[in-house]
This record gives sequence, structure tokens and C-alpha cells, in this order.
Amino acid sequence: MIVQCVCCPVCCRIKINGEEISGNRCGRGYNYAKSLLEEEDDYVYGKIRIDSQMVSGLPVKTDKKVAKIYHQAILKEIFDLRAKAPINVGDVIKDNILDLDVNIVSQKRILK
Repeated sequence: MIVQCVCCPVCCRIKINGEEISGNRCGRGYNYAKSLLEEEDDYVYGKIRIDSQMVSGLPVKTDKKVAKIYHQAILKEIFDLRAKAPINVGDVIKDNILDLDVNIVSQKRILK
């Protein structure tokens, strides 16, 4: 998995393969990558475009907790999603994202 470091303006692309970390240009990048491996799982939240008369954005989230290392990749996938109204809370927008057995679901009901 390749992640982009957010610790300094250099924004290194760090490769994480199991416990092996490479591509960091400083110690902060190494510590950032290590923290991704050690942090607890959490939900990923985002907003997608929706074809609606009422609103332009639909809040979404993963239906299960996901390891922090996958959050950036999931957010990139969410950025490209689009939905059409009507939509209810909990409707699956995208299933099995990144083959992680995790779905992206709606957090808001939009009728029009």
C-alpha cells in the first residue's frame, strides 16, 4: 500500500508492505507510516455528489471500521462516486470497496 505523508510540505509517498516501511525522506514520515499500522480501526466519512433538487452533497461512511492504512485509498474512491435521489439512510452506495468487504452507505435521507 502506498500512502502520502501529511507531516511536512514534502508529502513523501511512503510504501508500506506488511511491517516494512520505505520511501520516507525523514523520521516524521517513518513515524507517520508506523502510526498507521498501529492505530485502531475507524469508520471513514466523506461526502459525494448527488443528483438532487434539494442538495448537492450526500454524507456517506463505511458500514464497518477500517484499518487507518486504507483510509486515503477509500477517500479517493469516494471522491469519484455519485448518487441519484431518492436515497435513504443506510442505502449502499458502493459495495465491497477495495475488496475489503466494506460498503459505503448513505448517512442522510434525500427525497428529491
